[in-house]
Amino acid sequence: MLITFTPFTLMTYQNKLRPWCIVQQLPEMKRVIIDRFRHYQDADARAKFLGDKTPSASFVVLFAPDAPAVAATPAVPDAVAPAH
Repeated sequence: MLITFTPFTLMTYQNKLRPWCIVQQLPEMKRVIIDRFRHYQDADARAKFLGDKTPSASFVVLFAPDAPAVAATPAVPDAVAPAH
């Protein structure tokens, strides 16, 4: 499940404990935080695993202790978004 974040979400104590983020890079300079980790080695291993399982996607590991909390809204691609 992909989760997006907004600039209006607050930083939580749990996120401060897990400063290493796996970020999926999307088109048009968009990013999605996939997961957060306490240790770089754990984040790097998971990013490599995700890259092996989905070679068309791009994942990077970032140190972002001040990144906003992850919102509970899953990212929905425009192609499958429901029409209004």
